[in-house]
Amino acid sequence: MRYAHKLRLAFIGVAAVAAPTMANATVTDILERPSRVDGARTVTGAQYQLRAVVGGAAPSGSASGGAYGVTLGVGADALWMCYLDEDQDGARTTVAVSTPDIACATSQSHAYGSAEVDCNDANPVEKPGQVWYKDSDGDGYSDGATEIQCWQPTGYQVDYLLAGTGGDCDDDDLHRRPGIDWYADPDVDGYSTGQTAPSCPILAGYRYIDDLASTAGDNCPNDYNPDQADEPDGDGLGDVCDPDDDNDGHNDDVDNCPKAANPDQADNDNDALGDECDPDDDNDSVIDAEDNCPLVANVGQLDTDHDGHGDGCDLAPSDPNSYPGAPEICDGVDNDGDVSIDEGTQCEVCQ
Repeated sequence: MRYAHKLRLAFIGVAAVAAPTMANATVTDILERPSRVDGARTVTGAQYQLRAVVGGAAPSGSASGGAYGVTLGVGADALWMCYLDEDQDGARTTVAVSTPDIACATSQSHAYGSAEVDCNDANPVEKPGQVWYKDSDGDGYSDGATEIQCWQPTGYQVDYLLAGTGGDCDDDDLHRRPGIDWYADPDVDGYSTGQTAPSCPILAGYRYIDDLASTAGDNCPNDYNPDQADEPDGDGLGDVCDPDDDNDGHNDDVDNCPKAANPDQADNDNDALGDECDPDDDNDSVIDAEDNCPLVANVGQLDTDHDGHGDGCDLAPSDPNSYPGAPEICDGVDNDGDVSIDEGTQCEVCQ
């Protein structure tokens, strides 16, 4: 009675029959093997016939000896019948490939009828009882939340495809994950100092690499300088934080030409704009590049002798051969204005 009771429990919902008597079979063998019950299917109206063979001849109709199994009636499945398992994840399909009497080669994309039915036989990751870890931002780290089911839930991944199954401090931001390097950018101008720090939570004064124009070399680390301008001296100190942009020894706040080296601070017209950066050094309303007397006011640009030097600065306004820097000629006149007469000419040789 004890064995019959166990047999009845193993096949709830179907008619149990008494254990058969056959050579070399024991009741224990018969009761142990039917524990492979296919719980994924319900068979009605089927007559179960237990078969147990321990060595010796196979029962009538059996294709091979030494196999345990359950043979069902017409149209019903068997506990040890083989089914396709093309992704070889151990979960079967509903497509049978052999009878209970033929060995089930699980290494050849087969699974026993006792296995759970697969939801997707084209993907070995999706299978009954799979544990999925939440990774909403897809950064490879989970916050530890899990779901157990066959189909892959949106925003979840299996453990072996993750870098970590826990520890994500913000699972909605892929930039915030364990061990990520943050780059120091205290002035938030997009240029880092080059200093890094690994952290999951964002650090004050640090930024993510994709948010930077450069990961190192900020020429003004503590001053907002997004264009990194360093002119005209190019000394590696950005203009925003360089006290002397032209390196002429005069700080910008007192330099009459902050962007042009003007060490003597010359200012011909005394307009507080140094000669090196003043476009009109004589303040005659004619810019130096077009003025025939750049350092002497020459209103109207009068040039009587048409030598290119205005009367206001010409050594001899009526002599086209005499003007500042003119070549000396043998004429008894100081043509170049250097106080020497006819120097370097044939006249000097003859004297």
